[in-house]
Amino acid sequence: MRQDWEPEDLTEVWTLLEDDMKRVRRLELPADLFSDVPEKLVDAWRARASKEYPANLERMKPPGPHRAQPAPLP
Repeated sequence: MRQDWEPEDLTEVWTLLEDDMKRVRRLELPADLFSDVPEKLVDAWRARASKEYPANLERMKPPGPHRAQPAPLP
């Protein structure tokens, strides 16, 4: 990890993080969004997402058999 951070660098990083958090909060996701999903699966998704660039996350499909299935036709 970089050891020679300048105060301006840290301020810029902090500002970017704050902006990202504001965008996430604007989504107004419910606190219990993943309450019916096993914790082990959520941990796997979190680990997978943490290794990706944000732009790639939009193109990602859920892993394995937990992909959303289309609704049956009436």
